[in-house]
Amino acid sequence: MKQGARQLELAERGYSLVEVMVALVITAVIMTSVYGMLRRGQESAMREPEISALQQSTRGGLSMLDRDLTLAGFKTPGAMAISWRDGGGSVPDEITIVYADREVPTAKTRVCRRGLPCELIHQSSVLNLNPGSLTPMQEDPEKAYSTDSVLFAVEASDCNRDEKIGIYPFRVTREPRLGRNGGLSALLVYHEPAPLSEVWRLTENFNNELHPDCTIIGGFHVVQYRVHSNPPDLHPNLERRELNLGEDWTPVAANIENLQFAYATGSSKDFMDDPPYPIPIDPMTWVTRVKVTVAGRSESANLRGSSKGEHSDDDAHIRKSFSTTVSLRNLVAQVQEQTKSRIYN
Repeated sequence: MKQGARQLELAERGYSLVEVMVALVITAVIMTSVYGMLRRGQESAMREPEISALQQSTRGGLSMLDRDLTLAGFKTPGAMAISWRDGGGSVPDEITIVYADREVPTAKTRVCRRGLPCELIHQSSVLNLNPGSLTPMQEDPEKAYSTDSVLFAVEASDCNRDEKIGIYPFRVTREPRLGRNGGLSALLVYHEPAPLSEVWRLTENFNNELHPDCTIIGGFHVVQYRVHSNPPDLHPNLERRELNLGEDWTPVAANIENLQFAYATGSSKDFMDDPPYPIPIDPMTWVTRVKVTVAGRSESANLRGSSKGEHSDDDAHIRKSFSTTVSLRNLVAQVQEQTKSRIYN
């Protein structure tokens, strides 16, 4: 009877404070562990898609650059196929890539008449082309270029020795016709300036000072890449434009914060410089290989694994860089041809 009363008394008394505190501590530990697991799962659910998007965007921009660089110098003078603006490392570089349109014939201009002044192309209204130099050959040279088409005159080399490469866009104003220039057959192309005034302001290496006796005519793609706007802006993008089409800058890869190039020139296979020689006039200074590095970052800040940027302490993102080295086959071929020509001559 006494034992039963004792048990009833203990049951009615409940838990002691120590027991309650121990239970609360155990519960808190369990809840903290569960919360940590849930939080890590939530962070992972946010982080993995961002890493995937980062890799896809960065590689996509690199792939587009690779494609344009592979075409650089196609039916284009080697001295002007690649031009650059170097940012110095922390500031993104810019690059200009030039290659001929496969659908538009290229041609050389006739030399100026002997004893007569040679006007610069942008000062004239008629170009005298050598119809025999049309590539590919045309059955009817007068149909080679259509009215209102936009063409480019590009300098074959630094013929006027002004240490700049000439490039000039113009619009064909009427159908070309065959005529004579100094007793030689000539394809007369009537033209006026095209509304692409900033083409020759691409970099400090270009201008519009072209002499007809050292010029190639054709439809050329003039492609530029840059990063805009620069870090620490919230949304830096890799942008591309084709000046020959009159395009404005178009984003091609999101959250790209740096773009860097290194260049190999001539027949060099190992040494790469950033930047190379300022004026690539001699074939041994033509760019033949380009190393491209594209640096991207996550859309969101302060994710697990983030690192601080160079421009701001608050600029904490997941960052990844991808690089590739592109051999410019068209320029390599030109350098090899020029080298053989020098050896045999």
